[in-house]
Amino acid sequence: MRWAAPYYLAIALAAGTLAGSSSSQAEPKGTVHHVKIKNMVFDPPVVKAKAGDQIIWTNEDIFPHTVTSQQFDSGGIASGKTWTVTLKGFDEISYKCSYHPTMVAHIRK
Repeated sequence: MRWAAPYYLAIALAAGTLAGSSSSQAEPKGTVHHVKIKNMVFDPPVVKAKAGDQIIWTNEDIFPHTVTSQQFDSGGIASGKTWTVTLKGFDEISYKCSYHPTMVAHIRK
């Protein structure tokens, strides 16, 4: 029965390796979208996205802005800084800059 221990060890290692390889596979990552904040507008004004996608806003203006909706709020984004959100389930998201409420944009499926 001396062969039994190495045999079971080999099976355990193989099972662990297989389980590890299948469980270590990451969920497919979503698309990364970029929105510039420049000249008092969000560019592009409409982003087509889906759940799991990331949106990165970059403030290229000389003063701070926010990205504010019912689903999220960036707080102040200083000039030259970025803010990122990963989207969860949604139908459509309208957002604005709370400092400059005429700055409005949308995220749609």
